[in-house]
This record gives sequence, C-alpha cells and structure tokens, in this order.
Amino acid sequence: LKSVQYFAGDSAMLDAVASFEKAIELDPGFAEAYAGKAYAEIALYWYTAAGGDWLAAAGESLQRAQELAPDSVETLVARGYYHYWGYLDYPPADAAFDRALELSPNHLLAIAGKAFVARRDRRFDEALTLLEMGRRLDPLNVDMHSSIVETLSGLGRFEEAVAALERAYGASEYPIDSSVVSLMWEFQGDAERASQAMWEVPGRESAVIWQYRSYYATRTRDADSIRRVLDEWPVEHRSPEHAPETYNLARAEALRVLGENDAARELLLGIKARIDASADPYPEGWQSNAIYLPIELPGLLGDLDGVRAAIADFEARDRPDAWRELIFLPRFARALIRAGEVEAGFDYVDELVRRRAPWVYLQFTIDPTFDDLRDHPRYRALASSYEEWAARN
Repeated sequence: LKSVQYFAGDSAMLDAVASFEKAIELDPGFAEAYAGKAYAEIALYWYTAAGGDWLAAAGESLQRAQELAPDSVETLVARGYYHYWGYLDYPPADAAFDRALELSPNHLLAIAGKAFVARRDRRFDEALTLLEMGRRLDPLNVDMHSSIVETLSGLGRFEEAVAALERAYGASEYPIDSSVVSLMWEFQGDAERASQAMWEVPGRESAVIWQYRSYYATRTRDADSIRRVLDEWPVEHRSPEHAPETYNLARAEALRVLGENDAARELLLGIKARIDASADPYPEGWQSNAIYLPIELPGLLGDLDGVRAAIADFEARDRPDAWRELIFLPRFARALIRAGEVEAGFDYVDELVRRRAPWVYLQFTIDPTFDDLRDHPRYRALASSYEEWAARN
C-alpha cells in the first residue's frame, strides 16, 4: 500500500486512494485499507481543491473502517484526522489520537495529528512537546523539523527557530520546506532572507512556490527581483485549476509595488470580470492552504464593500483556529487599509498583537501596504510596543 505524501500534490494522494480501492476490491473486509482510504480522502479535502466531495467520501470510508475494526490504530488515526481536517472539531480528534497512542505510543501520524490539533487549539507548549517527541522518534523526518521551525516562528521564539532550522539541515536528507524558512525570516522582518530562501530548494516547482517567490520579492522592493519572478514564472504554474488567477493576482500586486498602478488596475479589472462570471469564483474558498483568498481582489481594487462582505463571509463560516489567525488577520488588515479603512485595518493588527505578542510588528516593517503609514500614530504605537517588549525579552 502506498503512503499518503502530503506535499507531493493531488496526484500522490489520488494514487493513494486508488491503491486502497484496489486493496479493498481484493479483500472487502480489509479494515486498514478503509482507514487508509479515509485518511487519504480527508487529506485531499484539507490540502487540495481536487474535484470531488472528499469530506463525504472520507466519512463513508471511515464508517466502514469503524464497522470492521473500530479500535484499530489505523481507524483511530483516520478518525482523528477526519474530525480535525474535516471540521476543526478538536475534542473528538484529541480523543481518537489519545486512544491510538494508548495502543501504539510511538505512532508518528497520531503524535503529529495531536500536535497540530493542540497548535490550532492554542495549546502551543503541548504542540511543541509532541513535535519534539516525533522528531526524536524519527530524526530524519523533514515534516517534524519543518513543523517545529514553523511553530517556534509563529510564537516569536526566533533564536530557537533558527537553532531548530540548523539542526534540521544537519539531520534530514530532504530539504526543509522553503516556505517555512521564508516565513521564519518574514516574521523577523528580514525581507532579503525571506526572498532568498524561496530560491534555495530547486526541483520543487509549483504554483504556490512561485506565488511565494513573488510575495517575498515584493517585500524586498527590488525591481530586478520582482521582474525576475514575473518573467521566469513557468506558464504551466501560472493558472492551476484550483486557483486560476494565481499569476495575475501576484502580477497585479507586483505592479503596484513597482509603481505601475494603471497597469495593475487594468489587470485587476480583468480578474474581477472573470471571477464575477465564474460559477466557482474561489475554488479553495477560505481554506488555510488556499493560494489566494476571497479578500485579496477587493482589497487590491480598493473595494471597501467587497472587503467587508468577504470578512463577513469568513466570520460566518469561521471555526476556532489559533494557528490560522497568523495568516488571516494580516490579510484582513492589508485589505482594509488598501480600501481606505486605515483604522479598521489597524484594529486587526492590534488584535493580532493581543493574541500573540508585539513581535508581530516586525512582519509589517517589510509590508508595502504600510509604507505610507510609517508616521501614523497607530503604527508608531505598534513600533513602541515592540521596542518595549523586545527590551524585556
């Protein structure tokens, strides 16, 4: 049976589903195959926009696994991820992972699942303890190393994050996820290192990698770096089915940073026309792993009503998720500021500070959205708050 490879894209997970289906065809009572299939299907739901109702499919496969072997480790792990990835429903996910670990204390997928649930449930110390446990069990596992670096970075524990990154480079034969490295440097306000990191792992090309390269190039403000990304971006990675406006949105934002505002607006209006005419304008919706969110376009267009509508839509669907706030709150702030609601934008920045700590200020020091606001009283207050915090820490 094939294992599910999270980061290999849709094809690896679809292949895993097909492999489990063949195993079930050969042995309809093969409970582990149903559990593996459920796990692969819920991973497709969480990580991709692959066509199909993967949440429903995972539920059906899990139901069959539970009928055949309700207390097997494989079934329990699949159940944990089903509640986590499917619904962000932490208590039943925790219960399933806990039971799996009672039966198999060193089960890496159960340890990782419980760690990620803890992280989204704001139990950050517990998450780090579990991730370190996973790393010790499998020192070559690049996902454990990446998750530790990412978690420490998202908590503002930068010296520890850098040390964990150096340890990862020495331990694993596979390169650590470059976007995690870039995020670590972004959170420290280092645009050059964040941008450079996205070019240091060749051979893992995808639309999201190029989108990150564009994003971090704009943070450097370097015209040559920005144009390099736009010019070298492979055509086959510009418009994936699940995020067809990836390249165009990145190009529009880059043009704004380059001062080519008229060209950017013309491009954005074309994007809006296509999205408005689409039966499925945002295939990835508000998924945490979405390449772009429904708030990006109205923000870039300065469409305040569109920004407010997008935020209202998100809040109507939102579930408690302490990790996603690192991604979403800055995007809400940027969109509101671009649409002229500066005070409302700073409200989201202040909310992020409240939920984390003043270190989050550093990422805004390299954000072009704030370039015209460096002397704004609330930006200066944010800077002062960070300086006081840094002196104490």
